[in-house]
Amino acid sequence: MDTLMTLPIRFQYKRTSLLLIPDRRMIHDDEEHAQFDRLMARMTPLRLDELAQYIETASFTRWERASVQLGLVDCRLVALYEYLQVYLRYATHKEMNILARGLEVRATPKDLQDKRRFMQRMVLELSKPQHRLRAVRHVGRAFLTSSLRKALRDDAPIKEVLRIVADEYMDKSTLDQNNESDARAFRRAAHHTLLNAILLHEDDELVMAWLNKFRQEVDPLQKTFESLLWMNWGELLQAARLTVDRERERRPDTTSAQRVVQLEQELATLRAQYDADVQGLLAVIEELRHVQRTSHEQAAVSIAPSVPTLRLDGKRILVIGDESHAPQYRQLVEAQGGVFSFVPGFDKDHSLHSRLQGTDAVVFVTAYASHLKFYATKARLDNQPMALVNQAGLSAFGRGLDELRERLARSERKVV
Repeated sequence: MDTLMTLPIRFQYKRTSLLLIPDRRMIHDDEEHAQFDRLMARMTPLRLDELAQYIETASFTRWERASVQLGLVDCRLVALYEYLQVYLRYATHKEMNILARGLEVRATPKDLQDKRRFMQRMVLELSKPQHRLRAVRHVGRAFLTSSLRKALRDDAPIKEVLRIVADEYMDKSTLDQNNESDARAFRRAAHHTLLNAILLHEDDELVMAWLNKFRQEVDPLQKTFESLLWMNWGELLQAARLTVDRERERRPDTTSAQRVVQLEQELATLRAQYDADVQGLLAVIEELRHVQRTSHEQAAVSIAPSVPTLRLDGKRILVIGDESHAPQYRQLVEAQGGVFSFVPGFDKDHSLHSRLQGTDAVVFVTAYASHLKFYATKARLDNQPMALVNQAGLSAFGRGLDELRERLARSERKVV
């Protein structure tokens, strides 16, 4: 951003104020100019968007001094706000509606009834680049007369341009030529109007050239612009805050993105640990199966043939629990010779009744099932034993199978 002017300010959390405007108007000689330049050099340079962020930061509890660097976009916004402020003093509701349509701004009926609210609407819309460019073209065509446009385009002498401004924009009927105070106020108003007209021209190169000329020949201490800015500072700062907020919304939240990556890494670690635990548990089960087979073979000589073995051989086992653990449930049931079937613990499954009719026993994992599913299962049991597993892990499920196996063995002994 090319800096057109540098403005001394002070700021803290939620507050700003312009500095040195009265003092600078008292500068008359080269020594005072040098003192002012040294003072500005000691101030921290800030862009307007940086200032808008700082005044929303609660850590700035004390007044800080800085020099705000304003570019062409910022200066044009000030001229637009000034034009709107003057226009709204005398505009009717109909004229306000015509202006809004010309700027392609959607103004509500409430906006058109309240001039302050209408101005806030303009500040909001003009903070958007597409509306700002459109407003410069529309307002510039309405504000700049043909003779003033020609003088600016032809690079006419500054005195001639000020004469055009005085003739076409100023009211001379109340001017007292012999009153020095009136004459000085009239010149300031003419300078003010010319600066506005320059900033509202749509040709950037012409604007930059005329701003340099205006600063050199009319306003070397930028008093005119400071006066213009002083009256529209609140609107300019509000527009900067709106722009910063929009940029913040468009930027990705890096903190959240980093947290997502961290959580994904933790999830991958937990999955790997879970898979390792499952494999370890399956190895233990296989070892237990081997030990159990050996013990059964050794005890076969002393145990009568009518005594049932403690296995699930051929038993149809219905498991009600976590669908993501269903493959592990199947492995554990089939490892003991059982025939596996499954019903999700939370999902609606209308096949529960038919599943129970062909089932020898039920394992109900309470950590992964609803109360409604429990009562529905309990109501439909037809003397089948049901083991309740009150924990979520696979080891707890294994203990539930052991309990169910023993209950099946006891029921078979009673039948015998």
